[in-house]
Amino acid sequence: MPVVRFPTLYGLIAARIRVDNQDDADSIVAPLHKQTTLTALSDWKGGPDKLAMPPAPLNRPVYTDEFAYFRRAAELMTECPPMAADAAAVEIMKRIGMEAGKPFDPDALDANVRAGVLRAAQDIPAMTDAIRLTRGIETPNRWRTNPGGGDYGIDYITRAEMALVGLMGNDKEEAVYLQTFTDRDGNLLNGAHKYILHLDAVQLPRVGNLGCWSLTMYNAYKFQFADYPINRYKIGSADPLHYNPDGSRDILIQAEAPEGKAVNWLPSPAGADFKMTVRMYLPVARARLYRGTVNLPRCP
Repeated sequence: MPVVRFPTLYGLIAARIRVDNQDDADSIVAPLHKQTTLTALSDWKGGPDKLAMPPAPLNRPVYTDEFAYFRRAAELMTECPPMAADAAAVEIMKRIGMEAGKPFDPDALDANVRAGVLRAAQDIPAMTDAIRLTRGIETPNRWRTNPGGGDYGIDYITRAEMALVGLMGNDKEEAVYLQTFTDRDGNLLNGAHKYILHLDAVQLPRVGNLGCWSLTMYNAYKFQFADYPINRYKIGSADPLHYNPDGSRDILIQAEAPEGKAVNWLPSPAGADFKMTVRMYLPVARARLYRGTVNLPRCP
């Protein structure tokens, strides 16, 4: 039996199962879900002898002072010690009193370092918002992407971006992700306006025979599905989209249902900012979408 070991105290496992419709979810995914178990290796007796129970939440101190962020970060560094590749960053962090195995003590800092730490804490909200909007690199058509996929290494900015916005991502060989908060003119996407995402035949997301693609609508600030009463949050290869005579497709992005064109409609939240993410699982011709002219014009 293959064994995969987590390099840190905590790990996260996500199982993805492709479904094409609700029938698949009921007839395929539901039975698989019932057959999927989690068992501690020490309890494995050639099969799931007993199921692992969720551990009780850790009883951590609650910090409310101006150094709360750094106190909690120091605790987490002790629970999950930095890896060898992080050695250079670890040495830098020691200069501001952050060291694995030791509580953060702001009183031990000299006045200039202490002031710098407080200034950094004050700047975090603005930095977080910048990360939200500028995650990854910008493609020529204003969509943004992370070419490295889920392999961050010591790229700490990319790691922070994923922790903030996406939690986890597949390796670049398994999936391509593109996101945008703005239209082709750089204006924030908002449900008060109507948009058309026009995909020429050569610009359609290309995936392998077992792959799929989707365009998903999210709240611009909470990174969760945008609220909409019909519970349609994505559109993609699993949907019977209408093609134009030349093989292209127009996806209509607006709050109100378009008359006679609902099959190609992705609802947006009325009057609210939103973001959209394209996912391509098992992609081929990766660079084609990057170099293309796919854009988001705001309709009159």
